[in-house]
Amino acid sequence: MGCSIDFRRKVLEINDRDRLSVEETANRFGISKSSVSRWAKRLEPCRTRNKPATKIAWSDSSVMWIRILMRISMNVRSGSDAASAAYARH
Repeated sequence: MGCSIDFRRKVLEINDRDRLSVEETANRFGISKSSVSRWAKRLEPCRTRNKPATKIAWSDSSVMWIRILMRISMNVRSGSDAASAAYARH
């Protein structure tokens, strides 16, 4: 979660008031220098992305573990403890 607008405003006010550098301001508040610079240019957070979402490549082993976990979940919901125990041993 990003920082609130009030906090951003406070950081920039103290930066101006005390005539601090970007680095000094960042150190004082425990935030990154890039955040201070970005807030100085635009106080409001961005609401949209400028690039498409990145697709996650699934490996065969990831798919296998997801299938196993789904089976265990279905067995637990159905009350089949013997099947859950068998999957847990593997």
